[in-house]
Amino acid sequence: MKNIKLLLILLSASILTFSSCTVEDEKDSCENIAGVWKGGYVCPQGATDLSLVISQDECSLTAIFNFSESDNNPGVPSGSFQMEGSFSQLETFDLQGVEWIDQPLGYEMVDILGSILNPRKDIRVSICGNNTVLTLQ
Repeated sequence: MKNIKLLLILLSASILTFSSCTVEDEKDSCENIAGVWKGGYVCPQGATDLSLVISQDECSLTAIFNFSESDNNPGVPSGSFQMEGSFSQLETFDLQGVEWIDQPLGYEMVDILGSILNPRKDIRVSICGNNTVLTLQ
């Protein structure tokens, strides 16, 4: 009987501990992806170099999307815009364009869906429906 009472007490304590987790606890567990990420992507203008500068406050993200010509596609104009987003799950995130810093004629902002491949090393992003890997610099 003592064993059953002890088991019930332990079970009750573990349920109380589990149920005391909050959304705030989950926010603290978002991976840190702040930094300068570099790579390339392909959109209608062709292959383009990208430098994505991400800042982070818990699970909220801001970024600057800097694009320029690549060696494989000279002549692509340079431009940049601000982005905002957040983690949608523990290791996936989204960023949406919010304001141009430098807009080349005829260009539109793009959104990013991303996931962490290797923490503090590589992220996979989808831009214009194409997946690419960016590396932390």
